[in-house]
Amino acid sequence: MSYGIIDLEFTAWKGSQERSWCFNWEHTEIIQIGVIKFKNFDSKKIILKKLYVKPLKNKILSFYISKLTHINQKQINDYGLNFLQSINELERFFFGVKKIYCNGLDKKILVKNLKYNSINNNTYQFLKKIFNIKVLLKKNSDLNLQDLKTSGALKLKKNNKKLKKHDALSDAIKIFLFLKENQDKFYL
Repeated sequence: MSYGIIDLEFTAWKGSQERSWCFNWEHTEIIQIGVIKFKNFDSKKIILKKLYVKPLKNKILSFYISKLTHINQKQINDYGLNFLQSINELERFFFGVKKIYCNGLDKKILVKNLKYNSINNNTYQFLKKIFNIKVLLKKNSDLNLQDLKTSGALKLKKNNKKLKKHDALSDAIKIFLFLKENQDKFYL
């Protein structure tokens, strides 16, 4: 038995989050995926992976999202997979994993991206294993849901300056470390 963590970065523009991406051209297209796989929170062997994804509808990244995430157009052009390749990579990576944790709407964003790309979401078993920990965190901590909006808001006992905000793999690692430090509270 093993577990996973997933975190996503996706397209955004100044004010898009406050507007809930309401303009018809604003799509929450995944541009970076960070994933972790491990046996338990005390595992010495943790498998990490970061993927860049080429957006289908808004092929050119906004200045806003590039500044926020430090993901640039060259990285997307040179290293980005198309969405089908990336979702197939996730299915392989999470094969045999019992439960996959995320902090927020990552599963919903994945399903939206399947629709954008006209891909049937029933094909991917790993989607059924994604569990949003935000409600669990809210129930078992003094943080409000606004504080839990991003992985960057998770306060770690031991701060690691190498972990960057709005980097999918760094945020996945923060979720792992936060859950590891607080596993007695959450009974995961």
